[in-house]
Amino acid sequence: MEMNIFSLDYEYISERKIFCYSIGYELSLLRQRNSMTGAELGQKLSISQQQISRYERGVNKIPVDILFYVLNIFNISINDFFDRV
Repeated sequence: MEMNIFSLDYEYISERKIFCYSIGYELSLLRQRNSMTGAELGQKLSISQQQISRYERGVNKIPVDILFYVLNIFNISINDFFDRV
């Protein structure tokens, strides 16, 4: 069976986008459940509200260190977070 490399790349890219979106969506829910605005979270992380929005919408991938800081702010473990994603 011959594999089409281009379709594999497309599938990989699509899965990555879905994964980034899922992480961002869960970040947004977590922030809202804790009654915090994007600006307030950005201030705690020393990044802009616009960047928080990009992470939450899955436009930009959130760096691992920033993700750990966010989870620490909300007192949630990485395992609990990814169980929800």
